[in-house]
Amino acid sequence: MLFTNTYKKILSESNFQSKSKVSEFLAFTFKVINEQKIKGYLTQLKHDYSDATQHCYAYILHIDKNASRANDDCEPSNTAGKPILRQIQSLDLTNVLVVVIRYFVSPMLGVPGLIEAYGEATLGCLKVSGIIEKNTEECYQFSCDYGFENEIYRIGKQFDLDIKPMDNEEHFCAEIKIPLLLSTSFKK
Repeated sequence: MLFTNTYKKILSESNFQSKSKVSEFLAFTFKVINEQKIKGYLTQLKHDYSDATQHCYAYILHIDKNASRANDDCEPSNTAGKPILRQIQSLDLTNVLVVVIRYFVSPMLGVPGLIEAYGEATLGCLKVSGIIEKNTEECYQFSCDYGFENEIYRIGKQFDLDIKPMDNEEHFCAEIKIPLLLSTSFKK
């Protein structure tokens, strides 16, 4: 499994509308962390836009981007889901779902027209969402007897870490998130 020190994700969920000839495309972006969330968003959009011709989508999950999928929803093979996925990949994003809903009115766009239309709708929506780069982090939980918690805060201050105390009556407990870049030094 390959981990990087940083990863990119969308800043906010958004939507975007575009037209190609007389077909209308509605694109939506969602922050996602698992396939259960994805299924929920897809179900909701299919309900809200039940009169649409297609509900095509793609997603990438996890910091190492080890889970992805593209779906053409009855469009010709690789003309909808793959262009959506390629736009996500071109921006090096993860933990994102993009759904592009199409209202079809003839004339037909043809394969190149579909690829272009789905790609443009996706890129437009991702631009509206914005992109943020985040540090990859490791999470640790610490516990000590009350009276020794100052040592945990001292180490946290040394590495400029955010320490989140946890409720515990018997011991001082805290959660610390450490940027992957600092984890080796922190462990020493």
